[in-house]
Amino acid sequence: MAKIEINNLTYYYPESKKPSLCDINLSIASGEFVVLVGSSGSGKSTLLRTISGLVPSFYQGKLEGHVYIDNDRVDQLTRREIAKKVALLFQEPEHQIVKSKVVNEIAFSMENIGVNPKVMRRRVAEVSTALNLVSELEKNVNNLSGGTKQKVVLASVLALQPEILLLDEPISQLDPIASQDILNIVRHLNEDLGMTVIMAEHRLENILSWADKVVALDKGEVLLAGKPREYARWANSNAYRLIPPLSRLFVEAKFSNIPLNIKEARKEIEPLDFVFNEVGNSKLTTTINEPILTIKDLSYKYNKANVAVNNASLKLGKGEWTSIIGHNGAGKSTLLKLICGILKPESGQVLLNGQDIHDSSHNSNLTKVGYVPQNPDDFLYLPTVEEEVTYNLGNVDEDKLVNLLKTLGLDEYRHHNPQDLSFGQKQRVVLASVLIREPQVICLDEPTRGLDYIFKSQLANILQGLKKKGTTLIIVSNDIEFMAEFSDTIIVMFQGEVVGYGDKKELLTDSSFYLPQIGRLFKNINDNILTYGEALPMLKRAKNSLYSVRGNHECN
Repeated sequence: MAKIEINNLTYYYPESKKPSLCDINLSIASGEFVVLVGSSGSGKSTLLRTISGLVPSFYQGKLEGHVYIDNDRVDQLTRREIAKKVALLFQEPEHQIVKSKVVNEIAFSMENIGVNPKVMRRRVAEVSTALNLVSELEKNVNNLSGGTKQKVVLASVLALQPEILLLDEPISQLDPIASQDILNIVRHLNEDLGMTVIMAEHRLENILSWADKVVALDKGEVLLAGKPREYARWANSNAYRLIPPLSRLFVEAKFSNIPLNIKEARKEIEPLDFVFNEVGNSKLTTTINEPILTIKDLSYKYNKANVAVNNASLKLGKGEWTSIIGHNGAGKSTLLKLICGILKPESGQVLLNGQDIHDSSHNSNLTKVGYVPQNPDDFLYLPTVEEEVTYNLGNVDEDKLVNLLKTLGLDEYRHHNPQDLSFGQKQRVVLASVLIREPQVICLDEPTRGLDYIFKSQLANILQGLKKKGTTLIIVSNDIEFMAEFSDTIIVMFQGEVVGYGDKKELLTDSSFYLPQIGRLFKNINDNILTYGEALPMLKRAKNSLYSVRGNHECN
C-alpha cells in the first residue's frame, strides 16, 4: 500500500492572490485512515485534488512544494500511473458522471486504463453487489436520486482497485442508513484490505472513532495533525467548534475521558444512570399551528413504473419548522418540488392560504414560496455573487444586502464568480437569493450539505429567526443531528408514501436508525434527551449529583 509525503506545499488558484494551501507539511503512512476537517473553503477539497494530481494539471494555478506517493513526485506521474494508485470521489457526483447508464458509468473508468473486459465485468459485479446497485445497473443515471448517484461514482472509483482512496464528503447526500453502509465499506477497505483512506467530511459523528489521524485545516494551513481524542481536546480549548455532538458534550461537561462513540460514552455515564432516571421520561409535544399549507391526496409519477409521491395528505402550520426524512429515492425531494410549484401533480392539490398554488389564476402564490435546491449549480449562472442574490429585484436596500451576505459568510465574495466558490459557499449564495425575497414559505433541499458545524449553527440561527417572524420552513435533509435539534415536526417518507408525521420527539425516539447521536446515547436511559442542548445541562447536573453522593458517603 502507498504512503504519502507532502513537503512545503503552497497553492494558488488562477488569478487568486490568497493561497488555498499554505506551506503544508504532512506525512501519511501506508494504510492510515485520515480525516480532514475544516470549515467550508479551508482547503480540504484542494488538498485532495493536489494529492490526486488534478492540482495544478487540471485546475492550473501556481504550485510550490511537492506531493510524493511512494517516493514518486505526483506532478511527474502520468494520469494513467496516478489512476492505478489514487482514486478521488468528488463532493458533487454530477461533476464526475459521464455515461447515461449506471453499468457503463461504473465500467468507464476501467476502460480508460485498459482493464481486460472479462476482469472489468467481474469488478462491475463485485462493486455493484457491495454497494447494493445491482438493481440499478440498467437505469439511466439522470433518473437516480442524489444519494444513489453518489454510490454509483463510488463504485466506479472502487472498481479501479486503488491503493489510495480520496473521498470528498462521500455521505453528504445519503440518508443515515445508506451513509452507514458506505462508511462500513470504506472502513472495510481500510482495515481489512489495508487501503489508505483520506476523507474530507463535516459530519464526524460516525467516523471520528475510526480515524488514525485527524488533520485540522483553516485558511489553507494545517493547525493540527493528531489522534482523534487529541483533536477533540485541542478543538475545544482553541474554540475550533468542528467537533461531533457526542465528543463536544463530554468536553463541555468537563469529563476527563472524551468518548468517540456511543459504546465509550455509555461507559462514562453508567455511574450516572440513577440521576437520569430520576428526571423522568415525559415526552414533549409540539402544538401544531394554524395551517398555512394543506396538501390533499398529492401524487406524482416520473413514468408509469416510477411513482415518486403517492397520495400524500398533510397540514403544515404557519411558522413551523417541518423536516422531511427517509431513504434515498423515497420521494422527499419530489414532494418538496410539488409543494413549491416546481412540479405539477398528476392528482391532488397544494393549498397555500386556501388557494391552489398550481392554479394559474393565483400565480402570485408562487412568489410566496422560496426554494433552495440540492445542487446549487442548477441555479447559478450570473458572473458575481451580488448579481445572483439580487437578480430581478430592482433596487435593493444596501444595508439589507450587506447584512445578509455577512450573516452567511459571503461578504468577502460579493464580487466573486459563484463558480469559483466551494460547494458550501455556493449553497449559501442560493440561500441568500431566497432569503432576500422574504417568502412566506421556504423549502430547502439538503441545506446543510457541504456545511460545517459552525455554518450549520449560523444557518439554524437564521432559520429560527425567520420562524419567529412567522415563516414556514420545510426542509429535506439526511442530517439527522440538525433536524433533531431544530425541527418542530417530522415527515417520514418510504417508497413515495408518507408513513409518519408528527412531533419530532414522538417519531425520532421511537426509531433506532433515525436517532441523532445524543438520542442514541440516552435511548432506554432517558428517552426525553434527544439533542446536545437537552443533554448538556442534564449531564452536568448528573455529574455534580454523583460527586455530591460520593461526598456524603465519605462523610458518613
